[in-house]
Amino acid sequence: MSATAFELASRLARKHAQKGVSELSVSEVSAVAEALNGGLTDLFRALPLVYRTKDLVMSGSPRVVSVQLVADSATLVASVFTANEIGRTVVISGGADGAWHQVGAVNALVLPWAGATGTYSATVYPDALGTLGEQIERVVGDLVLVEGNGCLHRLYQHPENMALGVEDGAQLQLGRPECYFLQALGFASGASMAARVRLYPVPAVAVRVVVKAQYWPARLRATDLTGSVVVPVPPSCVEDLLDLAGFRVALLPGWGAVDYPTCQGLAQMAMGRIRSLASSLSTPSHRVGIPAGW
Repeated sequence: MSATAFELASRLARKHAQKGVSELSVSEVSAVAEALNGGLTDLFRALPLVYRTKDLVMSGSPRVVSVQLVADSATLVASVFTANEIGRTVVISGGADGAWHQVGAVNALVLPWAGATGTYSATVYPDALGTLGEQIERVVGDLVLVEGNGCLHRLYQHPENMALGVEDGAQLQLGRPECYFLQALGFASGASMAARVRLYPVPAVAVRVVVKAQYWPARLRATDLTGSVVVPVPPSCVEDLLDLAGFRVALLPGWGAVDYPTCQGLAQMAMGRIRSLASSLSTPSHRVGIPAGW
């Protein structure tokens, strides 16, 4: 289900620039990365949803850390959080503001610290789960708890804005997770994920869930083209991706040797093949059906 960015960039560069990736100039490498990103966007827009839906196993455990906070600042003196903890609830002991906080980056909270400058003990709870690669677009159905065989249903509002057995505006609670909601988080804090799966109530113990999610691949940077970064592409679509990226190359200035009409035709045929891929079988009213003869 994948190819490396180096493999894709090498084939694209050989075909349209008659060079290897290592022979390209800095601007040419950036152009190849831009073309691959454009091709990936075109590919994933046309793919049937079943091809960009997969089960993600997400897990986390509570962790106690020591944080150095500055009054009226969201930035910590030193980085103590991990990238996987971005978006999670953090409870700071002895905090004068009495509020729960959220991890905004490896070295920052989402909101400024309202207490006094100093060093505090804090507990990070595993109520925000996600991936650092593919960007979650939406979650399909309920979440499955690996331990306990339970399911978590989706909320369409933040729990602080719903009753849920507590007064409106009440603070988050610790407990066994019963539901989940999605929160857009990451771009402002420099993280690569587009959304985090938030659990409620906030789990006070280790948790592991299976999430069926539709996703978009993370954008490729120029530095990714010389490494072993894996691009999630269905094997049957690798050639189509290269044709779509080739047309993107033809649109870039400075690539005069590229045959625009040919690249355009190849891209159109690629889009036709992608759209004709078999989708999941279903019956009217979106019920799953059994094909005739089975």
